[in-house]
Amino acid sequence: MDLHGTFIAITTPFDEREDIALGHLQHNLDRWLAEAIDGVVVTGTTGEAVFLSLEERSRLWKFCAPQLQQAGKRFIAGAAAESTRATIEMVQVAAESGAEAVLVLTPSYFKPGPDALVSHYTAIADASPIPVLLYNYPAFTGVEIPSYTILKLAEHPNIHGMKDSSASLPRLATVLAHRPDFQMLTGLASGLYPFLSMGGSGGIFALGNIIPGLIAQLYRAFRSGNLVEAQRLQLKLAPLSEALEVRYGIPAIKFAMDQIGLCGGTPRKPLQRPSVSIQNEVDELLYLIFKSE
Repeated sequence: MDLHGTFIAITTPFDEREDIALGHLQHNLDRWLAEAIDGVVVTGTTGEAVFLSLEERSRLWKFCAPQLQQAGKRFIAGAAAESTRATIEMVQVAAESGAEAVLVLTPSYFKPGPDALVSHYTAIADASPIPVLLYNYPAFTGVEIPSYTILKLAEHPNIHGMKDSSASLPRLATVLAHRPDFQMLTGLASGLYPFLSMGGSGGIFALGNIIPGLIAQLYRAFRSGNLVEAQRLQLKLAPLSEALEVRYGIPAIKFAMDQIGLCGGTPRKPLQRPSVSIQNEVDELLYLIFKSE
């Protein structure tokens, strides 16, 4: 599976009872799919996947699948659980629900070591009817996939790439030095330019909920050799990326969506709406992004 490009890690909208609001999701999809993005991740970290049941995930996957296919966008499902057995079940349901690939976060509760990670991902890749992407997010999980473990897993024919939300350039360089064909994606929009400059394939971004077109424009500028423009765009979006993707997360992302006419809404508890001071900071950053558009 070709994973080059930019992908949105979409949010999951909820109503006042914290039930999934498919009407709100439809409103957002209508906007996102009109942008020059390459694909969408449904039920990733930004989609509050840890708060969703398997039935809820499947409902979201089935809702999004035909629309993404019609729009010519690639569809990756976030599918991860603490046990290998439960993850395999989830991956198979994702495939049945229309996903083209699965993004599988590391287990975290028992902090598996490298050998356990190899066993876990190998079993999943063996059982999955669709391509598997590794997902490294140590800031949330406390588990890091070492470079040598990535290289071992990259030998599996059904493991097609990896999203690294730590955006580690040393890890990227080490992996690509040995396997330049392995598709490495960053999870931080503020690091897209350096990631691409060292051979990365693109990225999967929470910030894509807000400015998918600008991120795609940066990617296209880099690929066309217009490095001055790519750098300009990278510096333009970096402050908003740092605020939303690093410091404040999902509540602030959903607030920002509301501010630009999308349906963000409130996250599921125990996540809380952002404070007034955070809202004011996000408003200022949005103004800086959109004033020159």
